[in-house]
Amino acid sequence: MEDKFTFILSMIFYYILVIIGGVLNIVFGTLGNSIIGDTSIVLFKLLYIIIPICLLFVPIFLFFIFKNKRSKILQYSFISLLVFIILLITTILGVRGYFSKYSKEKWKNNVANRYCMIDDIEKNYNVIGKNKNEVIELLGNNFIENNEDSSIMYEIKYSLVSVQYYILYYDENNTIIKTEINWLG
Repeated sequence: MEDKFTFILSMIFYYILVIIGGVLNIVFGTLGNSIIGDTSIVLFKLLYIIIPICLLFVPIFLFFIFKNKRSKILQYSFISLLVFIILLITTILGVRGYFSKYSKEKWKNNVANRYCMIDDIEKNYNVIGKNKNEVIELLGNNFIENNEDSSIMYEIKYSLVSVQYYILYYDENNTIIKTEINWLG
């Protein structure tokens, strides 16, 4: 009877943790513009739908494997949660590493992850000193121009209430003289 109670309690605890973890991932991913951003719908489905659903079946699967050792199910449930957390963290770090190198295709197709590429752009493409048209050719036509302070702004990150821009200031000769990153909202 005690094993059955332990098993039921561990199952309830396990499912509550997985559901809360999934809800928190979705909420923080949506509201906080997580590093995953809009990289790919396949990656989103893998991290937030497929893996958590598979983890929900781990205790049931373990129940059939360890019929007489139900107390071990709790241990293996925690191990599977730990594996999920490790997979999530390594995937996020891998995505960040992927987006840290600039390419025109990544810049154009992944607005939510552009902020990861700024360091690479400034180090390897030397935007300060380039002509405004050269920078537009490098970063694309999807910018906002502010003629009052002679700048062009590229959206690089967004949240629920504001947008972060990569701002490039130019002089009267259309030469980029300064860059900055700023939230406007």
